[in-house]
Amino acid sequence: MEYASAGKGNAALTTGIIGTVLGGIASAGGIGSLLGLGKTNESEGDRPVTRYEMSLMQAISEKNTEIAMLKAQQYTDGAMNGVQAQIAQQNTWNAVQQANFQTLQAQPMSLMGMTQRMIPGTRVLNETQTASASTGAGN
Repeated sequence: MEYASAGKGNAALTTGIIGTVLGGIASAGGIGSLLGLGKTNESEGDRPVTRYEMSLMQAISEKNTEIAMLKAQQYTDGAMNGVQAQIAQQNTWNAVQQANFQTLQAQPMSLMGMTQRMIPGTRVLNETQTASASTGAGN
């Protein structure tokens, strides 16, 4: 039986160690991931934000706020138009009712005037005729 020389044994051991290390690095995601250069398992929200990206997000936020304000103003204007329409309808109803009331107030006055014009004078008793009719002296 022949034994390997010490040089060959050391070479085989070194090759095995190197292979094991390289296999471990490959399974971990490569040399870049060990140095923090490659693709990592972090989510998109975990990375730092640049000033440019921050200014874009602020501009988008300002636009979203402006859109929300315009929508709220549009809703308020629509609601106010509905209220104004109801007020106009109520004013019309009030005017009609006031005209009807004034007409009803004027009717007794006109009826009083008509009765004074249409009843003949011979049918109206004066004070002396009323007194004699109540005592029975006129019959």
